[in-house]
Amino acid sequence: MAKKRAKSGGGSAGLAKWEQALLEAQFEEEEWKPNVSLVVGNKMEDYRHIEALHTVVGIPQRKLFSTVSKADLFEQVKELGNPKNKKGKDTPQFYEICESVKPMLDEGTEVPILVLAKLLKFRLLDIKANDLKRRDAEKKAAEDKAKGKTPGKDGKRPRSKSPAKGKGKKTPEPPAVKKDTKLKRRGEEDEENKYIDDEPDDGPQHYMLVHGFHQPQLVMALADVGVNVDCLLKIKSEDYSIFQTPEPEEPSPREEQKKAPQDVEKQQRQKAEEDLKKFWKFLDPVLRRAPAGSRLHDMARLEYVILNTLHPSDWEDVEKKLAFGTAVFEEVACKIYDMYDWKRQFQHYLSNMKLLHVPMHGEAPPVPAQPTDSKLSAQAPTPGIPELEVPAGPPDVDMRYYSELMSAVPQESVSIPLIMHCMLEQVSAAEEERDPPSERPVPPRQDGVDPRLASHMSGAALKLALSEDEQRALDGDIDLTAKPLVDKNQQRPLLLQHGDDVALRTHHLKQVDGFHPQAEELRMVNLLPVARLCELPPPSTRVSKERAARLQELLHFCATGNLSLSEIDRAFKQFVFESMVGTTTDRSGHVLEPATAAEDDMVPEVELEVPWDDPYPFYQELKRSGLLKAKKKIQEEEKSKTAEIEPAAQDAPQPSPPAYEARVQQEEGGVQSE
Repeated sequence: MAKKRAKSGGGSAGLAKWEQALLEAQFEEEEWKPNVSLVVGNKMEDYRHIEALHTVVGIPQRKLFSTVSKADLFEQVKELGNPKNKKGKDTPQFYEICESVKPMLDEGTEVPILVLAKLLKFRLLDIKANDLKRRDAEKKAAEDKAKGKTPGKDGKRPRSKSPAKGKGKKTPEPPAVKKDTKLKRRGEEDEENKYIDDEPDDGPQHYMLVHGFHQPQLVMALADVGVNVDCLLKIKSEDYSIFQTPEPEEPSPREEQKKAPQDVEKQQRQKAEEDLKKFWKFLDPVLRRAPAGSRLHDMARLEYVILNTLHPSDWEDVEKKLAFGTAVFEEVACKIYDMYDWKRQFQHYLSNMKLLHVPMHGEAPPVPAQPTDSKLSAQAPTPGIPELEVPAGPPDVDMRYYSELMSAVPQESVSIPLIMHCMLEQVSAAEEERDPPSERPVPPRQDGVDPRLASHMSGAALKLALSEDEQRALDGDIDLTAKPLVDKNQQRPLLLQHGDDVALRTHHLKQVDGFHPQAEELRMVNLLPVARLCELPPPSTRVSKERAARLQELLHFCATGNLSLSEIDRAFKQFVFESMVGTTTDRSGHVLEPATAAEDDMVPEVELEVPWDDPYPFYQELKRSGLLKAKKKIQEEEKSKTAEIEPAAQDAPQPSPPAYEARVQQEEGGVQSE
């Protein structure tokens, strides 16, 4: 039997009863918390990835995920909005909104934002009802399984057919086979492993992915009808050049006939691209205009970049496209799960944070809470306790300069040297009667406009949804502080030395009115007496002269010799590597640790002598140890041998080669003869 159509009588504020009930319907409940994620592409090319994601979610691979697209929603409107179609028992509640939206789609007019928000709520409520039915069915099936029942279709036990009359006696039914095994029989579905069950137990009860909507005001309209968007997921591609198609050549007559529908598709695509640009342009101003206390201020902004290696080689292959959508779905689901982990950590941080009131000098201490008991409150104060005398506060001190400098440093980057610097600057400013940077007079503008008016106009312009080109165009007129273009390809990684706590805390702070926190903290630290230990003692006059002479000698040989710059550079690098203490291994390949002299195993015993650091003492040590004498003796013996060979060579009739050369020639001759 079909549902009765609700009367179109007016409710409160001239609304129909079904419309009033739709607005009052509670989407989020205490025991059923949903997650609504708005998925939007960075460019129109990204919707190829979103369509693959939509296909995989609709399989479904995860039973707690659902997807809502604009195309599917309008198809449902055309089906349910037709009054000729009969409405059955499975017709969703509040289907009357489809009848009011269908004429707009037939005429080709744009659906208003508020009506679109109501239509989305109708679809989300339908998903909620189906999810609750599924949970009730699973709960009932689990209870029946615990009781040992074997329900048939529709939860009822199948009835056996009675034998026909006159066909003989009724044969007894065979006893049912008891199922004591966990193995699945043929034809049975594996309900436990059918879906990917990786959703967190303490997360939402259902996840809904909404895509295809490019109206930035839709987020606020959904909040007005009782649907809060939890996160905005931006899909981007690593490289958009793979989507570029080559320009077609001169069209043939057949292609000209197909050109008309292609032009219509091109116009629709251009309109969609313009709507998408407007969405990202006006989204931030719309969110900033949300009222205080609205959950729009807590909406998460996620971003997922699809790598080129993830793209399927053939988009027409269904299996490859399905594998691609599965990989995208996995990453999107993990990002949503991580979002709730971050939210849980932040709530834990807020719950454990204790704010303590620190009274200023001269301020009266806080009054303890009075007892709520009427008997105790009716008692008179105890006599004999003197009243607390509050000391007089100090005279007013000018702390404007100090406050402005400290406001430029976040709380997690504050240190004692920075506080001391700000205090000294305040004392210096008070003696020199300098005003803080914010109160200094602004020089007059060349165009004659009041600087305060220009500052107000620039602040108002920054709140507008201006593109980068528009900001640069206004920069010359009203001194708009446009963001400088930063080339990501030219950015270099920031290297921080291990143990440098000052750079770790202050490397991200920028200079404000001549105040550079990192440089000022280092300057204050250098004023400490401990900093003198880092200063190396100056060398003596004799050592300085020797170093200067060696440097001059080195420059002389480098400049006048036959050495090139590459050879000099290689020599210096070789000296550096030779001065390093390297680790060695034993025969089995295990690294040998250097021996240590101290008991705490902190001071190494290995000392490497590098002759390039100071060659003259090294030469004197070799001379003193006798190594040079042994070397000279070997050289003299070699000279005497050569002197004995030379006269014998002169007496011979023919010159003979050296001994080893003759020997080599003899061996070569023997090999050739063989």
